[in-house]
Amino acid sequence: MTIIWGIFIFYMIANLAIGFYSQSKISNSSDYLLAGRRIGLWLTAGTLAATEIGGGSTVGVAAKAYGNWGLSAGWYVTSAAIGIILVSFIAPKLRRAMATTMPEIIGRRFGKPSYIITSVLSLSANLALAGVQITASATIISVLTGLSQNIGILVSGIILVLYTTVGGMWSVTLTDIIHFLVLIVGFTLAVPFAIHSAGGWTHIVSQLPPEQLSFTKVGWKTIIGLIIMYFMTFSTGQEAVQRYYAAKDEKTAVWGSVLCGALMALYSFVPAILGLIALATFPTINANDAIVPPFSI
Repeated sequence: MTIIWGIFIFYMIANLAIGFYSQSKISNSSDYLLAGRRIGLWLTAGTLAATEIGGGSTVGVAAKAYGNWGLSAGWYVTSAAIGIILVSFIAPKLRRAMATTMPEIIGRRFGKPSYIITSVLSLSANLALAGVQITASATIISVLTGLSQNIGILVSGIILVLYTTVGGMWSVTLTDIIHFLVLIVGFTLAVPFAIHSAGGWTHIVSQLPPEQLSFTKVGWKTIIGLIIMYFMTFSTGQEAVQRYYAAKDEKTAVWGSVLCGALMALYSFVPAILGLIALATFPTINANDAIVPPFSI
């Protein structure tokens, strides 16, 4: 437990340190909101991937795999990967617009009333998204450290708001890369250890209903629907399009989106497998806790 607390505290301090470091790179509003429109290929891909691989793509996918979707829960992220690759076809236009927000583009074309409506909708959606991501972070913090869910929400929320407010888009981009590496590398490395701790893959499979191991249990209608939904969301949501606005040029926006999709696709079934391991080993826990037990077997 001491090691876990040490890692947790170090991680939080590191995020805050990056926020204050990023403050030194800010000299105008463009630097603050869009990192000066100087984000390169790997930073664009990394910050996009970290933005889209969040609580829903980890805690949510594991919970779905633990529940009715089984292994096919991985399509939740795979569909998102396909969706963001499709967005690469319109990424040049988004970058070319030299805008700051999506409502700004809507307002240019349809006038002030449309700008106000889309601004309210965008703000509402992003507040809800932030709440979901903070809650997902709090779930992991609570299980690993023993803190209550409410305390976990306060801690993760305060740290997130603080480093974002202090360092702007530069801070968000750099911390996104760290989040992405920790998430992808950490969860991927956890899979073989979790499988071993649970008695091996053969034992895990023997404890699961056969339909839980189907790649398409969720159904093609749902998979296609997710792809369409993600394409529409990623091409209009501020959390994604701001990364395209911040890319250093149109080519970077396009290939950053494609690379992001490839990275997401490689990761997509990792949390689903962890959810299945949890189901085989802890069949009576809360589904939202399915991402955590494999680490504490």
